[in-house]
Amino acid sequence: MAKPLPRQTALQQLKDFDFTRARVSLWVFKKRSAGGNALAFSACWVDIAPRLAKELKAIAKITRDSFTEVSDYGLLQQPNETELLALASAGTQFQSLVDATSGREEKHQASNRKDLDNAAGYVVKIAAKGKILYCVRKATSEWKSTKSSSLLNLVFVQQQLDIEDDPVFRVARTFDFFALDSYLLVANKRAFESLLNFKATYENSFMELKQEPAFVNLFTTMAPLEVYVSTNAMQLRRMAVIRDKGLYRDTQYVARLRNVNGSRGWGIQFDVNGRIAPTGETVRVILQVLLDHRLYSELSLATYDVPSTTPV
Repeated sequence: MAKPLPRQTALQQLKDFDFTRARVSLWVFKKRSAGGNALAFSACWVDIAPRLAKELKAIAKITRDSFTEVSDYGLLQQPNETELLALASAGTQFQSLVDATSGREEKHQASNRKDLDNAAGYVVKIAAKGKILYCVRKATSEWKSTKSSSLLNLVFVQQQLDIEDDPVFRVARTFDFFALDSYLLVANKRAFESLLNFKATYENSFMELKQEPAFVNLFTTMAPLEVYVSTNAMQLRRMAVIRDKGLYRDTQYVARLRNVNGSRGWGIQFDVNGRIAPTGETVRVILQVLLDHRLYSELSLATYDVPSTTPV
């Protein structure tokens, strides 16, 4: 029998986590920049009633059980509704969040509502049999306790409507990602990357790419690419993948690109020295071919632009 792939191991460990008699704790965290791409998290422990602890554990188990597939995390990979994306926690900034939610709980206990306001997210830590499952959710509008000036909170008690003076916090019935042992399993990629500051990493990668001679010398000008990419998170991710694949460093790949572009009529322009002359109209195609995401089907005999590639 073949040895399980790491992603399969990660999913199996999550599926095997035993919620029986597990202890539940809730931590609310905030984040700030620590210089460069680094993040600093601060967190407070929130004492919760047994009923809420039971419900949070149930939400974690139901969320876990709703996923049946796993794929390797990729910069352009998007999970479907039953799929998690697996990656090692090393190399991310998740350890900073672990550190912020560690230590004696009472020492970090929230003492007033301000400790919970303006949170970046919350972590439900579920401890059982020497293991800790981290269930993480990015705070959105449903969490905020701030009163709305245009809405009046009401509560129906004893057959009567009355004003609810205290604003409420709302907990979602799902989580954005899990962490167990050395793995992260991502359900909501946008929220995951936002919490762990991936966009800043992509921006830094693009800046470094624009200083790499092998890439810069491929073009007559970088201006159309810079305008097209700008600060768009998706395009920054695509540039990070281009850099990671490094196909532009392969002179044979670039030569084949010129030949296929001419035979297929893709419209990419080259100068007399063989450099790509990008325009606003062709920059999208240029990125597709540098990603190797423009593929020909031997079955339908058609050419497609694809969002990602998995070798077979």
